[in-house]
Amino acid sequence: MATAATNGFDAERFAGLWAGADTTNNNEAEAITKFRAARRMAAGSNLRLVDCMTGRDDVMRALDAQMKPLRKNTGANAADLAAARERAEKLGAENLDLMHKVRELAGLLKQEKETSSAWARKYEQERQRAAQVSSNQAAPRASVVPSRTVSQSWTASAPAPVDWGFLKTLGFIALMLFIGIAAAHLTMALLGHKF
Repeated sequence: MATAATNGFDAERFAGLWAGADTTNNNEAEAITKFRAARRMAAGSNLRLVDCMTGRDDVMRALDAQMKPLRKNTGANAADLAAARERAEKLGAENLDLMHKVRELAGLLKQEKETSSAWARKYEQERQRAAQVSSNQAAPRASVVPSRTVSQSWTASAPAPVDWGFLKTLGFIALMLFIGIAAAHLTMALLGHKF
C-alpha cells in the first residue's frame, strides 16, 4: 500500500526507485533510469532530493523499510537525546556543587596550614627562648648524684620538629584524589555507565 503525503508524493515508490538506483544494483543502465525517475518524481512534487531524503518522515520510514540502512547511532532518538541532555544538566549541577565543596575544603586546608605554621613558629620561638635562658643561667650547683652531669639533670631534649612538608604533601594528595574521583564520576555519568 502506498503512503501518500498531502501533495500526492508516494514515499514508498520513491524509496523503491532510490533502492534501484543504489550501488547494489549491478545494472548501471537500470540504476540510472531509476535515479532519473526518482528525480522526476521529486521535481514533480516541487521537492529537492535532499529534502526527500532528510526532511520527510514518511520518506525516511519508507527508505528504512526498503533498504535497511546501517547506522552507527542506531539507538539515538529524540527521547534518548532529551533524557541525555537532562542528565547532563543534572550532572553539571552536581559537578558544580562538588567544585564548591572542593573550593571550601581547599580554603579550610589553607586555613589549617596557616594555623599550623603559626603554632610551629611559636613553638620554635619558645624552644629557642628556653635554650637561650638555659644557656644564660649560671651553672647550677653540683648534683648530689655523681654519675649525672649538671647539664643532663637540668635540661630536657626538645621534641623533634613537625615535618610540615610531609603534611602539606599529604593534604595535596588527598585533595587531588577527591578531584579525580569527582571527575571520574562526572565522566562515567556523562558516558552513561553506572557505578
